[in-house]
Amino acid sequence: MNGAVRLLGDGYPRLLSARDLDMKWKAIKMLVNHWVHGHRDGCHDDIADHIRYAAVKHKVPVSLAMAVAKSESEFRPHRISRAGAMGVMQLMPGTALEMGVVDPFNARQNVDGGVRYLAKLWKRYKGDAKRAVAAYNAGPGAVPLHGNFSMPQETRQYIQNVTHHLKRAKH
Repeated sequence: MNGAVRLLGDGYPRLLSARDLDMKWKAIKMLVNHWVHGHRDGCHDDIADHIRYAAVKHKVPVSLAMAVAKSESEFRPHRISRAGAMGVMQLMPGTALEMGVVDPFNARQNVDGGVRYLAKLWKRYKGDAKRAVAAYNAGPGAVPLHGNFSMPQETRQYIQNVTHHLKRAKH
């Protein structure tokens, strides 16, 4: 067998690929590392400072980085989504590893990695916030560099949430 069978919430079994199993294993290792070392940083003011610092460092608008963090986790460093995204910037295990984040529940590491990833998308889409935010949510493979594009309802809602937080930050 190439994977393991997992029951979903709807009761139907699904075969997980070796890659999925590897990603889950990496996420479990990150959680164990977090629990063993007991990182408990995460005061809202500290997180806002981390976001501001990372945004300036990685050349992303501070308001955009703040809006993404607010939309992703409400600035909560220990949040885990059903899909397995972790921390303030809700990094998937693969993205966390790609961005050099060892402990995704360490607010400083998570924010730096998430904002660095956002900066990569910001640059890829030449400052087009809508495309960068859509790619942050759906992945860069789902968002073309030019032309019209359609997104699933979840991504459209995500773009609206980020836009809402951006507008509130400007007032």
